[in-house]
Amino acid sequence: MTWNCNAFVKRLALLACAAGILSCNADDPEDLVPRESVSVSLALRVGAERPDASKGDPSSITEMNETFRGMTEILLIPFDVRGSIQEGDRSNAAGFSLPDITSDYYETAYTGGWYVPGLILNNRSHLFPGSCVQLARQTASALVYGKAPRIHRENEVEERHLNGILEISGIEPEEGRQVVSNIRFSPVRIFPTTPPAAAYSIADILSEVASAASQTTSYAYYANGVWRSGSVSIVWNETCSDARLKEYFKWFTNDGNITGGSGISAEYLLSYLYRLLLDYSSYDESVYEHISGGAHYTAMKEAGGSEPLTYADLYNALRDYLLARFDQLVLDNKIRIDEEHSVQLRSNSLRVYPGSYGLPEGAAAILWNGLRFEVADDTLDGVAPISTYCYPPDLRYYANSTFSTSTSDKEASYTSEKPDWNAILADYRGAKSVYSDTRSVALDQPLNYSCAMLRTTLRCTSEEVGRGTQYPLTGVIIGGQRQLRFDFSPLTGEEYFLYDNCVSGIYLTPETSPVLQTLVSQTLPGENVYFCLEFRNDSGVSFSGADGRILPGCKFYLVGRIEPPEGESDASIFRRDCATNVNCLVSSLSEARNSIPDLEHPSLTLGVIVTMNWMQATSSYIVMY
Repeated sequence: MTWNCNAFVKRLALLACAAGILSCNADDPEDLVPRESVSVSLALRVGAERPDASKGDPSSITEMNETFRGMTEILLIPFDVRGSIQEGDRSNAAGFSLPDITSDYYETAYTGGWYVPGLILNNRSHLFPGSCVQLARQTASALVYGKAPRIHRENEVEERHLNGILEISGIEPEEGRQVVSNIRFSPVRIFPTTPPAAAYSIADILSEVASAASQTTSYAYYANGVWRSGSVSIVWNETCSDARLKEYFKWFTNDGNITGGSGISAEYLLSYLYRLLLDYSSYDESVYEHISGGAHYTAMKEAGGSEPLTYADLYNALRDYLLARFDQLVLDNKIRIDEEHSVQLRSNSLRVYPGSYGLPEGAAAILWNGLRFEVADDTLDGVAPISTYCYPPDLRYYANSTFSTSTSDKEASYTSEKPDWNAILADYRGAKSVYSDTRSVALDQPLNYSCAMLRTTLRCTSEEVGRGTQYPLTGVIIGGQRQLRFDFSPLTGEEYFLYDNCVSGIYLTPETSPVLQTLVSQTLPGENVYFCLEFRNDSGVSFSGADGRILPGCKFYLVGRIEPPEGESDASIFRRDCATNVNCLVSSLSEARNSIPDLEHPSLTLGVIVTMNWMQATSSYIVMY
């Protein structure tokens, strides 16, 4: 038998290729050589123009102060792909971390063997030395992720609102390699479950005042020569014939509309009703009559007495009964009443609900169902469930880039005298993948923003709508947020409502407001985005909105819709690395709401007129916070 040595070697090599032991790239001059790692310097460019300090920190957000926050948690995942990396690809090795990039700018990247940890002036590049970077031969591209350093706060909820947050999954390697399709970025829910116990406790306290509130009064009447007894119940609801008590009931229950269930709202409702009842006294001296068999008999307060029972007696008895319910709530240690007749919830956790969870006030919605107040949850149509609210995304950077390589060191290229990145890349005249003699690698594509930005300006049409500081803007809720792929494009599926409460110094006035800047994630193509502007009523008086009264000191919401401009019907409203500029005009508060509607399936009259356009963040130097 003839032994074919060459065929055996070739077959063995093919098996080794399949197992990933050997290099199997036909273009590699060192084909069929075990894939060793090569130490290389790595250069990259931060394409975004000097991102500003943290989005919600008023001490550092001024006029685009050109402060680079730095970059941390930098992850590089290497691929053999010679082109753009796609979802079906697998890395050639596990991803690895790179040292942080500081917030400083430098004239040069290399001085006497010392690599500076910041960016180079003008070209915004950074150079990692070979001691940091080990790439396998044939590596031709990489996914690179990074994020801006966090500004720390003692309160975790405040810190998450200030910095934003996304959860990353799927970056754990499988058999030493990473599967691109596994990498996902997910919004982080502010409160991940159904409403907390505080929501039901507040609804229960309000229900103890209004639920089955009636007073039965006994009387006597003289019929056919005999004194007989009877009783009458006056119920505190819309059937009550006393105009003022009926009006109190409709006010307290918001006439059956959805109303605010926050601690602030509950305290105002209870305080206002308590004062109304203290000042109430019926003067209706009409005599109550007992009717039997078509005959009318005068109701007397007692048998044999001469004092008739009047409607004033009945209504004042109901008023005393309602005040007694307040007294019982005090005895039960659920409320306190001060000398000014202001009612406060005893439990501090109820007083600060839902803001203590980081939720918008309008997320705490309740509804009078005819018997008691029920908490708005996932089953109540038209209301955004508490579990759908999420924090804004954090400021991350992303690159999906091919390589330029060189067999020589390129430290001298990284100075401020070379502001053009293409000119720097021109010095890399090597192959497009790593070989044994490769010494320097550069990412062809810059690291750009992974998120988008909503830039909002606001004004109203007249002083009748907004005067001075009566209606401060306190937040914005934005729909269309979803789980994201490895490249930060959105997946279809569950929709989240982003809540940004890092807002100050913006009011509803006829003058154009300062710009509100909110980080958002990219949205689905062709999808309109609904949002709510959140205001606080500091006018000192209530007013009527779309779903009833808006109480003093409480927050209210105006709904807007962002649509693509004509001719851009398939575009995404929010695009990665782009700013969406939105001008909001408010002409009336008649569409103000005290709860946040479901922005996923809205059938609403809009309270905000919107115009929008896009600006590319990198090329237009839009500062991201």
